[in-house]
Amino acid sequence: MASDNRGLVLNRLEHVDMIFELRHQYCDARLIQNIGENGWTHPWRYFDALMHYLLLTCFDLLGQPSEWVPFSEWLISSKKASEREVVVSSVQTGSNPIEISRHFNDAYQAAYGVRTSFNNFVLKILTDEERAELYFNIQIVRGVMGGDPNTSYPGLGYIDAERKNLISYLVFATNLLIAL
Repeated sequence: MASDNRGLVLNRLEHVDMIFELRHQYCDARLIQNIGENGWTHPWRYFDALMHYLLLTCFDLLGQPSEWVPFSEWLISSKKASEREVVVSSVQTGSNPIEISRHFNDAYQAAYGVRTSFNNFVLKILTDEERAELYFNIQIVRGVMGGDPNTSYPGLGYIDAERKNLISYLVFATNLLIAL
């Protein structure tokens, strides 16, 4: 984990706690808003999504390698020159600038991207017991359009150790929450 990430994680957890304390102000059914054929919504959904996003970004921060750098720094850092040389030597002859850019981005993401950080945190940093508890506590649910608005229907159910798509789902969920 990058050395300054501990403070960032603690800060995020503090914000999650502050947001969670607001929940009592939203326990009012009168706040439910009908949004036509798409069903209904409630203002708490945005706070709930923000809490989940902040928690998921902790996975990213906790799983980052200690030598993590942002892409813009990776491109110019003398400490990362050997990594870039490997990428340069693997560029296919005749590649256009866009393909080369993608190649550099793909190499960076493989070493330092969110998916790599999530994998590292879940598979290498968490103990077997912590990982089992994480898997047990993640339940994926979805609402059904046209269904009872007060009901959630199981989507994928509980995630267990055999599911190969946990990390992909968590990365997807983080990106989905960014889009809300």
